[in-house]
Amino acid sequence: TSGELKKTLAGLVQAEGIEPVRKEFALLSEEMAAVVKRFGTVGTLYQFKCPMAFGGRGATWLQTGNQTRNPYLGAAMLQCGQVIQVLPGVEKKGGSDE
Repeated sequence: TSGELKKTLAGLVQAEGIEPVRKEFALLSEEMAAVVKRFGTVGTLYQFKCPMAFGGRGATWLQTGNQTRNPYLGAAMLQCGQVIQVLPGVEKKGGSDE
């Protein structure tokens, strides 16, 4: 819901340090994936999962490209993760006013 999304964004803004930011980002990623699955997106998005994030609990994120760019484990593990779902963009119908 929009209330959950607002709460997560507020937590992200208030987070101090990289680990709290990553935790809030994980929540935001889950909520954004649900929004995209429900309403669609203009361009194709890729949902990735890193099984090693948060001590093996794992976490997901969305990105536009299909090459792994892990936001959870830093530069040392930038390539850790795999595409778990492709969310194709929907074509805009009609003119630019829609």
